[in-house]
Amino acid sequence: MAFRWLFVVTGLMLTYTYLLYPLIIWFVSCLKRPANQSVVDVEMPRVTILISAYNEETCIEDRIRNCLDLDYPKERLEILIGSDASTDRTDDIIARYADQGIGFLRMDKRTGKMGVINALVGKATGSILVLTDANTVFDPLCVRRLVGHFVDPRVGLVCGELRLLGEDGKPNGEGAYWRYEQFLKRHEGRMGWLAGANGGVYAMRRTLYMPPPTNTIVDDFAVTLNVLFQGYKAVYEPEALAWEKTSGFVSEEFRRKKRIAAGDFQILSRIKPSCLMRNPGAFFAFFSHKALRWMSPFFLIAFYASSIAMARQAVPRAVALLQTFVYAVAGAAALAERAGRRVPAPAYYAYYLTAMNYALLLGFLRFLFTALTPSWEKARPT
Repeated sequence: MAFRWLFVVTGLMLTYTYLLYPLIIWFVSCLKRPANQSVVDVEMPRVTILISAYNEETCIEDRIRNCLDLDYPKERLEILIGSDASTDRTDDIIARYADQGIGFLRMDKRTGKMGVINALVGKATGSILVLTDANTVFDPLCVRRLVGHFVDPRVGLVCGELRLLGEDGKPNGEGAYWRYEQFLKRHEGRMGWLAGANGGVYAMRRTLYMPPPTNTIVDDFAVTLNVLFQGYKAVYEPEALAWEKTSGFVSEEFRRKKRIAAGDFQILSRIKPSCLMRNPGAFFAFFSHKALRWMSPFFLIAFYASSIAMARQAVPRAVALLQTFVYAVAGAAALAERAGRRVPAPAYYAYYLTAMNYALLLGFLRFLFTALTPSWEKARPT
């Protein structure tokens, strides 16, 4: 009886977070009447772009030029870059653009990305903050499209659409899973319930910025929750485009996801129950999209174990065989990638989902048993 309940409950949880919730948020958002105003042809507020950098000599100059070329009134645009005690040529490159209005702040010692952002916000003069990364590239109209949504006083944060490119500059992404996540962001954002911004391209009201602790690892998620739990909307603007290059290797993404997962559990441990009720819709999206997703590794282990324990019955036996097959394919794909061979799409998806859930599990263990450091690694090579 215990295994039966475990099998049913964990199966329902996995089905809900991966399949039913996307259908629910899609249906609910389709009932909402879209806004009519143009997000480009509105009064332009003063904006401060904040960029945190650590050893970014290979991309920081391109990033500065990209910001200087934005289609936004120059007199209303401030660009601030913080260097987290970089040891390469990053600081020298930034300093060359001081006469073009690029503000520069160097940290004397490593503080981590959150510490750099907190320090930059303290120097910002714009009423709107645009937060981005050193290896991100904005579309010329990106900032206009982000800040246009702030004509609605209920909007506290706006997230743009981050598109991933391969090292050859062609669209890459992380397969169907990345498109799946973008789908969720679009429909959550339509309701104002966006559960997490893309760290490379989002904007917020400066008055709503509540500095997270400097040892916070997942800065964009912490900032988004702070806005939502103040009762404001977090929306999504798919036309505010930005791009980043990635290697496309699951093994590389796996290392990054482990650290992010530890940061996710760090944030979860800090959330006060009283905050959740200030924005019930946002709490629904957070619980369904994020909290249950973080529990997926434990659901998968329990689901697999209970299906094996009940293997004499037809349905659990079929489920156990299917899971075994998926994990075997994922293992074969991992070996193929390590050997430098091309991984077919179906095998890649099995590999990616399995690896990301394993990263969540290891991230949880890291959160429990190790001291989390706020220092971040250099952006993925481009």
